[in-house]
Amino acid sequence: MTARSIIGLAAALALAAASGSVFGQQTAGPAHVVDVFPSQQWTSLGAEDVVAADTAPDAPQEMPSTAQQDGESAPAAQPMPFGIAGEWRERGQRIVVLERGGRTFLLCAQACPVRDAVLPGGEIADGYRLKRLGEAAVIASGNGPDIELSLSSPAH
Repeated sequence: MTARSIIGLAAALALAAASGSVFGQQTAGPAHVVDVFPSQQWTSLGAEDVVAADTAPDAPQEMPSTAQQDGESAPAAQPMPFGIAGEWRERGQRIVVLERGGRTFLLCAQACPVRDAVLPGGEIADGYRLKRLGEAAVIASGNGPDIELSLSSPAH
């Protein structure tokens, strides 16, 4: 085969592919589209957990404290302002990921190569500052006592 005939054959194949036919066969109707990533509802993701919680055996009831027995109500515990989303080590340094309201915050114990990481003394969000990062991340709030988030240490 000469170079001209190879170029002609390649051009014919390209025209056939571009016109949507395969060697003279026409497709009948539009192609079937498969949704590889169908939409999901967030409410359906927790449905299994709710069913499992309903069938769980009853937990033993705690005895009320003496203050509760005397009719006094115990102070309500404040909800945690942040959730721990994860952690990893980079160049031997521990980096902790906090989550709050769909936003993530990266914490480092000292200067680290991670962009936008919060160091001790730096503000995380809304008046919360990182006091120190060790086995537990301690976050000091501007309007109350320090809040300690417990971190699990990975086994080495």
